[in-house]
Amino acid sequence: YAVGRVQVSADGLIIAFSGLRVGEHAAGDPVQLFVRPLHGAGFERISTGFDGLQANGSCRSLNVSGNGQFVVFTSAASNLVPGDTNGVADVFIRDRFAGVTHLLSRGDDGVQENGPCAGAHVSADGGSVVFTTFGTRLVPGDRSPEPTLVRATVPKATPVDTDADGLPDVWENDHLGTLTYGGSDDPDQDGQSNRDEYLARTSPADSASRLALVGARRVEGGVEVSWHGHSGVAYQMERADALNGGSWTAVGDPVSGYEGLIHQSGADTPGSGLFRIRAVPYGR
Repeated sequence: YAVGRVQVSADGLIIAFSGLRVGEHAAGDPVQLFVRPLHGAGFERISTGFDGLQANGSCRSLNVSGNGQFVVFTSAASNLVPGDTNGVADVFIRDRFAGVTHLLSRGDDGVQENGPCAGAHVSADGGSVVFTTFGTRLVPGDRSPEPTLVRATVPKATPVDTDADGLPDVWENDHLGTLTYGGSDDPDQDGQSNRDEYLARTSPADSASRLALVGARRVEGGVEVSWHGHSGVAYQMERADALNGGSWTAVGDPVSGYEGLIHQSGADTPGSGLFRIRAVPYGR
């Protein structure tokens, strides 16, 4: 590959880059986008059109979500989504888990932007994208000649799960390189199932990558716990009186994660007992 811009997901497991396959392109061919999973096999083309062919226009300014599920980019290609006829650089996002590409630079009424867009960045949880537009159709009443900063919500799509184990096929291939394992399996033997690791955005192939408390201390009126978190994950603090046979009850509401050390305390939490943190389904 002749490589241009490179982006690495926040978890360090997905490498995305722009470039061309050496020996398979001619002068003037459009720049394409690819992904290489750290643990998976082979390369995945991101700039694939709805017709199954590579993008017929260069793709640039790629940016990757925290877990590598979403890749946002700009392109003037006309075959990435049906009906793209405005002839200018648009903003697209590829949902790798669902295997679909969405056009983001169009209004709520479906009308495409009438000017080029640039500088797209996806949020760490993959829920939204911000970019600059030089057109005037995306924001009602926008007649300014100056560029406008726009925020778009990423559409939700159902992940492809051909083996019906509750895990996206792409996630399994990214992390394990195979679809052999099921959601309840624990290939790295860290005590957390593949389903748990998927929800927590940890690696099912690395026993050191697991959701666990790294600290706990008494605070006024209760206990504060801490753990290493990830964006796009919802965490629930829970308490039990006994390890064996104890009933775990929620302490407070779920909190949204971010990349770094997270602290949570409950003002009404008794200062004794057992505590844990659990990843729960995240609704963005």
